[in-house]
Amino acid sequence: ACINYLELSPDGEKLLFSESGQISVIDVDGTGLVEIYNEITYINAAHWTPDCKVIYTLEDNSSYHIVNNNGTGHTMTIVPGAYIIYEARQFSSDKKIILYGIINSAFNIGKCNADGSEYINLKNADSIYSAQYNYRADA
Repeated sequence: ACINYLELSPDGEKLLFSESGQISVIDVDGTGLVEIYNEITYINAAHWTPDCKVIYTLEDNSSYHIVNNNGTGHTMTIVPGAYIIYEARQFSSDKKIILYGIINSAFNIGKCNADGSEYINLKNADSIYSAQYNYRADA
């Protein structure tokens, strides 16, 4: 098994990790393991929101997902105009979602409301690089 992501919750109580296509949360003392997501689809990214929920994106998907850290309350938000969302994070100051991916037929960094509405493009890019991806528009 391969650990792809590991992130401490904002309150320091839990660890979020991705292992072989599964997103899980565990208490820092090693108890309370909760499986958040376990499907065949590859996970692009998983992070904590400021209020200790989990936000994640999936391969070949134009949406992001938010779920409580106990695995309940799953919501999926489709971002209009998006082809693939590689990563999404909650931006704590105004509660907007910061995301990047192929949006409106280009590599973009942008933000939108939690329901996917009012997308604002912040920056166009020739390519996008993260620990998992290195995409170029001309490749």
